Amino acid sequence: MPSPADPRMPTERIPPSTGGEIARTLSWTLLMVVLANVAAGAFLARFTPNEGYRLIREKWALVDRHAEPIDWLILGDSSGNQGIDPAVFLERGQGEALNLCTIGDLLAQHDAWMLEEYLARAARPRQGVVISHVYDVWHRDVNAALLGKVPLPWGFWERLEPTVSLSAAQTRQLFLARFVPLWAESDSLAVAASAGPTVLSWPRTLDAAGFKAEDLPDESAVAKDAARHRSFTRKKSFRMSKVNAAALRRIVALAEEHQLDVYLVNSPLYEGLWEDSGFTAYYADVVAEIERHVADQPRVHLLLREPMTFPASELVNVDHLTASGAERFTGRVIEEIAASRRAAGPTAR
Repeated sequence: MPSPADPRMPTERIPPSTGGEIARTLSWTLLMVVLANVAAGAFLARFTPNEGYRLIREKWALVDRHAEPIDWLILGDSSGNQGIDPAVFLERGQGEALNLCTIGDLLAQHDAWMLEEYLARAARPRQGVVISHVYDVWHRDVNAALLGKVPLPWGFWERLEPTVSLSAAQTRQLFLARFVPLWAESDSLAVAASAGPTVLSWPRTLDAAGFKAEDLPDESAVAKDAARHRSFTRKKSFRMSKVNAAALRRIVALAEEHQLDVYLVNSPLYEGLWEDSGFTAYYADVVAEIERHVADQPRVHLLLREPMTFPASELVNVDHLTASGAERFTGRVIEEIAASRRAAGPTAR
């Protein structure tokens, strides 16, 4: 066994130090960690491979840039992001539309927050607001990490309605997501690092009005996604989450306060899924619960109680359309709005 004096044995000499020297070393270490996270955050703000995070940031940037009045505001999840095309509103003489749809896990609470912030920063939309969601958003609960990616001042979830009470663990998640990307987005950083210089030229997917066009269908992904949805709806019974119910109440209140017509739209759907009896039973429960929250509200209208269905050749999953499907779906939404207004009579607006 080698002796302690053996030159092959590593040795360390701990120099004498004062409390101040140790404190300075720890402070410099903490500063380097902070600066590394700031640099990583700045990099990911421009070049993140996480499309969901990028979508949230880009849609809020659109809110900041649009101070002038528009005709239509489109809110909701990713099914609306690539399903409702503002260009079709313009082509059909319905005026200018802005698509601010993000992702489903931000829930209807995010619609209410974004609508409130938009109304505070810009003029009231002249024609109305369209809100599009997939059926399986309504049971979901708060995702604290995603709240950390909403670019509003710290504590916005306690200022905007519906307010959200976060546990200590959720607050920690939110903090890490917002301020510690080296921890919270390590996978994205690894993907970006492996991409090399090509990361600097990753394409931006949204047009100027906030719409994401998908050119090619993915029929195999549609089939796999449909199997997952069939399994989910057979195993679960529907119950709307408290935060989504509170969001609907807030949207109703904003519609009344600003004399604003709001059109809730069920997302497009794969036709093969609509043929499944277990799925349609669950879906009917979702529609009935939404109707219960907006019944007798003259400013809030539920459209497409039975979804507009599409073949797999126009989808990339069960509720995300290709550009050609989005053109047809947007046209149908416009027709449904017109029918709703005719049914309501001359005082509808």
